[in-house]
Amino acid sequence: MKIGKLVQAYIGEIFGYCEKNPDELLNLMDKEYSKRKFGINLPFCMEIKSIPPAQASGKQARFWTRQQHEVLGKTVRVCSQWYERDRKNFRRNFVDYLTEKKIVSDKEAQKLLSDSASPVHENSQRGDKTRPVKRDGGAPLANAQNAFVRYILSNLGNESFSNNDWQKVVRFFGGKCAYCGGAKKLERDHAIPINRRHLGEHRIGNVVPACRDCNAGKGDRDYREFLQGREDEKTRLGKIGEHMRDKNYLPLKDRGDFNQLREVVEMAYTEINPVAKRYIAILNLMLNE
Repeated sequence: MKIGKLVQAYIGEIFGYCEKNPDELLNLMDKEYSKRKFGINLPFCMEIKSIPPAQASGKQARFWTRQQHEVLGKTVRVCSQWYERDRKNFRRNFVDYLTEKKIVSDKEAQKLLSDSASPVHENSQRGDKTRPVKRDGGAPLANAQNAFVRYILSNLGNESFSNNDWQKVVRFFGGKCAYCGGAKKLERDHAIPINRRHLGEHRIGNVVPACRDCNAGKGDRDYREFLQGREDEKTRLGKIGEHMRDKNYLPLKDRGDFNQLREVVEMAYTEINPVAKRYIAILNLMLNE
């Protein structure tokens, strides 16, 4: 199996690891970390909105264009720059990473280091240890789980807002980035991310203007975590807090029953798994009749 196919086969497991270890996604979006771990000269993955136009499509594309993944509330693409001429180094680096994160066992790692190896799992059905974990390019179940959680959190309550409401928010922040005060091109950002870790909501009180650099740098972090330690931290937090109060937005994580709310969200995330397997089984039975 070529190195590119090998990487694609394990994307789901890698992002599944990130779901349990959110900081790792930020690592994989860092160029220096990716170069150190894999030997590639680009981040392992990038948010689609942050990929430079020249690298996003066409002959100069540096990320797989036919695949995108929902991870911790972010839509990302994975670096496609894995070359066979450097196969031994690239393959060894990648397999070492899988082993380090306990995505594969030492025994599986040895099989993956051979040219003809296919992704295997020691718990494969019917004892067949050469059975692939998933089809190459198959959509990870975590994508559906994360999308389901995002859908739930985005539809809590009955609030709706328009572009005029958004423009009022921009004016409230003086037409500048809520995080750095820069007057660059502004994007909408959820101060508290809409994911199962932070339980942000798609409400106008949770939407603030952010420049592209801050939006990308903030990543999956809560705005308070992102601003921590800055000289103007108190001022920035105060302004965002004032905006939330003005819009009557109380973050779920500031409620006394936050842990109970998160347990319900975790239930929703988990229940997608058996539902998906049920309907896959039903369709397979129909197709095999």
